[in-house]
Amino acid sequence: MAAARGGALILGEGAHLTVAALPAGSFRHGPLELAGPGHVALIFAPNSPTRPLLDRLVTDLLPTGSRVILLAEGAPPADAPNLMVLPVTGSPGEAYFLLPAALLIERLLLAVARRRGLVPGRFQYSGKITDRE
Repeated sequence: MAAARGGALILGEGAHLTVAALPAGSFRHGPLELAGPGHVALIFAPNSPTRPLLDRLVTDLLPTGSRVILLAEGAPPADAPNLMVLPVTGSPGEAYFLLPAALLIERLLLAVARRRGLVPGRFQYSGKITDRE
């Protein structure tokens, strides 16, 4: 979840996207209704005891028409035109998955922000440091 929350913050502020970081189970309790054309799910899937649950979420989302971006260690659970796999390599275990995943999120941010005509890292209403509450 640390990787997902960090990624949501970066993509939200840098590419002006509305994002939420949720565990797979929480996503199934309502936000699953967002699935379908126009929806993008970014799923972080380290090799861990919960990996089968994440793989099942991927295979459940693909037939809805959602686009799925999977940051994963190991093989993806499916192959589909609406699935993009970003392989995460170099993680010495689940606790450190965030480190190589963060590099992929930064690269994804650059691509999405540029596609939306934004300059990543340029703030409109605040700065990198919050100077008032």
